[in-house]
Amino acid sequence: MGIKSPSLAKEIVVILILKLALIFIIWMLFFRPVQVDQSNSAINNQFLNASPSASKESDNDR
Repeated sequence: MGIKSPSLAKEIVVILILKLALIFIIWMLFFRPVQVDQSNSAINNQFLNASPSASKESDNDR
């Protein structure tokens, strides 16, 4: 029984390392921080330029 204990311990350590690596990869894929451009020009382009075109389309539909 003493001979198989180190082998079992090595298997457990390898499995734990693989699981931690997999969890880290999943975290990097789904939960990494996303950089958002929050400058004034980006905000102005998003809201000021999008509004007239959206209102023109809705006016044409009437």
